[in-house]
Amino acid sequence: MDHHRPSDGHITLGMVRIKTNASRPLGNLIVNPGGPGSSPVSLLIREKRDELVSLNLTFHYNIIAPDPRGVGISHPVKCDASLAHRRVSSYIANQSDFDKLVARNKALGESCAQLTGPALNFLDTVSAAKDLDLIRQALGDEKLNFMGFSYGTQLGSQYAELFPERVGRMVLDGVLDHSQNDIDGLMTETVTLENSFDRFCSWCNGTSRCVFHGQNLPAIFDAMVNQANEKPIPAPGCRSVHEATAGGGQACRSDVTGYELISNMQSSLTEQARWTSLSEALLEARDGNATRLSSRFLVSNPSPLAESGNEFAHTAISCQDWRRGDGKRGGADMLAELLAARAMAPHTRGINEMFDIKTSCVGWPTPLTNPPRALCRQRLARAPPILVASALHDPSTSIAWAVGLRAQMPTAVSIFRNGYGHTSYWDYGDMQKAIDAFFVEGTQPADLTAYAS
Repeated sequence: MDHHRPSDGHITLGMVRIKTNASRPLGNLIVNPGGPGSSPVSLLIREKRDELVSLNLTFHYNIIAPDPRGVGISHPVKCDASLAHRRVSSYIANQSDFDKLVARNKALGESCAQLTGPALNFLDTVSAAKDLDLIRQALGDEKLNFMGFSYGTQLGSQYAELFPERVGRMVLDGVLDHSQNDIDGLMTETVTLENSFDRFCSWCNGTSRCVFHGQNLPAIFDAMVNQANEKPIPAPGCRSVHEATAGGGQACRSDVTGYELISNMQSSLTEQARWTSLSEALLEARDGNATRLSSRFLVSNPSPLAESGNEFAHTAISCQDWRRGDGKRGGADMLAELLAARAMAPHTRGINEMFDIKTSCVGWPTPLTNPPRALCRQRLARAPPILVASALHDPSTSIAWAVGLRAQMPTAVSIFRNGYGHTSYWDYGDMQKAIDAFFVEGTQPADLTAYAS
């Protein structure tokens, strides 16, 4: 459990393997799909076998998908779900709002500590990276081959810093730069998400596939958000937790505020293929039915294997990796940051994943064990070439973060996709072919290559 004091207890890690049928396999490839809180074990069991990587890679490698500590079947984080359902605004307007947010987070975190046990204090990414090396040793591998997406890029980069000589072939797609302070991270993602929203609006204006085609969507959206903050939009298709437990249906809030609408639409911005559906959901909300954009309720703690995401694990891990805005001026500082974010992003208003982490972690009771810092270039210079992939218009992990990680990683080979959406490998285009060639043939693309797909 604690790598510094191994005799104090242990965590059992669960994983799944897809065994290669190749006559001359290339070894093992460990894959992390992101999160934090996403269970690759669940993804592989519930979904197709090529959910995490291409069939080309599953042919040449044994695909090893371990659930990180605190996730899925690896001692999952458990909390009092009813506390998470309390409607406490993250987009604070005053000190009183901040105090309510701190109190809710503290109560939720204490319930997690009670239900999860001491392991809750040891969920930081450095601990998870050290777990990867134990898995490498158990597999009998001299080197660790690794593919990480989104949060998995932080896991991979911190592994490479800890064990540079043990890195085999590594690809990081959709980069999270853990060297930033919380303000830089918030502001960078604020601009990035606003850019994606602007491009969504431009797409809407130029295609009949958008139900707002030919209309001033930014103005419509802003008015809808403002009105929903004054009077939340009904979500008649939602059921209470009790109703959903007893008779089925979707457990979600019965109405939606404007700030919740911004937060809940973000997952649809991550893939251009979902933009038509997003425009339809926004039209329904404008017409008085925000069911498709309502905040989902957890009926209970996520069930390992049955559910691929654990929001409680996401919070618990993030709060040990990122600084919180606690302290005497915590409320005033957050108000100042929101003022700056709204000036930079008048439509999305600074509501993004870094914002969610910040507002979920104020008051969280576990210690900050892996604070943001720059990686050690001297150590990373001993690693082999590592592919660092990014889309130019990724709404979740800014291209600026990919460039920032490159600056810390002397052997980084940067490749880019000229397109939209979060991560690039799963778009099944030229970048996937280049990444597969790197893993299978050892072919290294030229640094700074930009792919059309």
